Amino acid sequence: MFTTVSGDATGVLMEQKFGSLENVLSLIIPKSHIDVSDFDKANDYSYNLKLLNFDKEDKKSSQKELLDFISNEVGFKWSFEPRKVKEWQMRVVNEQKLLKHISKKVGTSSMSKVSYNEIQRIGTLESFAEMLAKNKHIEFFKSNFNGFSGNFDIKVDNDDLEDISEELYEEYGIELREVNRTVDFLVIK
Repeated sequence: MFTTVSGDATGVLMEQKFGSLENVLSLIIPKSHIDVSDFDKANDYSYNLKLLNFDKEDKKSSQKELLDFISNEVGFKWSFEPRKVKEWQMRVVNEQKLLKHISKKVGTSSMSKVSYNEIQRIGTLESFAEMLAKNKHIEFFKSNFNGFSGNFDIKVDNDDLEDISEELYEEYGIELREVNRTVDFLVIK
């Protein structure tokens, strides 16, 4: 699978994905919200999708038209179905604890370090949440960091999520919890 993104100062001019049907469709829908298990040819071929002059809003508003076009080309039927999923949520619950960890490193806008025993991120809270989700293979992740800009230096032990949750709460005033919710899945048949 490969992804290509190109653009200029005005924004993204082209996005391209090549690979499995699920990977290609993730250009339009988050991969974690796609189910291709009922489509026999899902893994038989490699697919290529190139979007020219599409920004995020264009993709969202044209989602159904894009899916109709791709389904006609590939030969599948699609629908959105609501499914219950577990989702990890992250939010600041103690501002004072968090503000003690504003990054004071001069010249370092961001830095990531993942080792066997530690996860560290100097950057925005959003970037830490994304890095943690990727490292811990959390498929559904939502964060609410409104009002918290700038870079923070966050370092946790690379343990299970329960231990990381406790450490984030105690040291940084960040709550990490698992909740149930309903998500629309793109189902390919």
